Parts: sequence; structure tokens; C-alpha cells
Amino acid sequence: MKEVGDMKDFVLLIVVLVAFIYGYFLMEKLDKFLKENQSQKLISDSKLRIGFETPAIIDSIADLLEQFSSEYPDYELNMFYGSVSEIINGLENNKLDFGFIIENSNDILKDEYCSLSFQIKQSVITPGSIDIAVHPINTIEKPARVIWQNDINCMKGLFVEKLRDFSERFLLSATRPNGKKEEKVV
Repeated sequence: MKEVGDMKDFVLLIVVLVAFIYGYFLMEKLDKFLKENQSQKLISDSKLRIGFETPAIIDSIADLLEQFSSEYPDYELNMFYGSVSEIINGLENNKLDFGFIIENSNDILKDEYCSLSFQIKQSVITPGSIDIAVHPINTIEKPARVIWQNDINCMKGLFVEKLRDFSERFLLSATRPNGKKEEKVV
């Protein structure tokens, strides 16, 4: 009988040992997965996603984008264009960080967005695919607005600071969530 008891203890010891070894390798794989996931998050945190209602706005803020890229080369700018509703949807679904829209479409805006209003110049556009300059018919400056949600992370904060510095020359007004205005003091 004693041999059966010793055999049970031995089998139990082997089962526990196998469980510990399996758990060790499982935890090692989990740690590796979490580290990879964290590095992917850091990579995605280094991207700034900007939506434009029209590509013409990009030309008007090219100096800002170039300055931001040169001062913060580790951050990647991803630019998109689409309708105002697509930009609002992108902001709401966290697929965009900032949206640049023409001012007359601000009736869609909700109170949870921060914004800056500024003037954009109508300028010559040169599409790369046809290499022909497209000139604006109307060269009058148009009011535009950049909007973003109030959940500022480090990189978005840096971009907002650059926006504020850049817009000093062109700023009409700024709003915070709940519609609080920051009028430009001349």
C-alpha cells in the first residue's frame, strides 16, 4: 500500500511541476505580447492624424506643418481629406486628432470641441498627377476653423501650441468646450 501512496505523490509532484513549467512559458508569452502591444501603442501615439475639408487648406498651413515636422521629427503627420461630417465622425471615433474645416460649416460643431478660427489664402494648387497649376478664381481670404476634442495628450498639446503660435497672425477667435470664447486681444 505504501508503494501506491508514494506513486500518487510522485504523479502529483509531476503534474504540479508540469503546471508550473506550462505557467512559466505562458506568462513569458503573455509578457512578450504585452511588450509588443505597448511598443505598437507608442508607435501609434507618435502619429498625428489631421483631417482637412479641402486640400487647399493644407497649402495655407504648410508652414505650420513643416515647422512642426522639423521641430518634432519623431512624430509622424498623417493627413486625410473629406467632408465636414466625415471629419466630425473621425474626431468622435478617435480616428482623427484635428480637423480643419471651412468656417461656414460650423453649424455642425458641438460644444465638446476646442477650436481656433483663422483666415486661409486661396492659392495655386499643383496636382502631382497632371503637373498643371490650378489657379483660384477668387483670391479673397476665407475663414477656416481647426477643431479638436479636449482630450489633449502630449503630442496633441505640442501641436496645439504650434497652432496657437502660428495662428497669432491669422487668429480670429478661439473656443473651448461648452462654447467659451477666447477673443483675440489686439
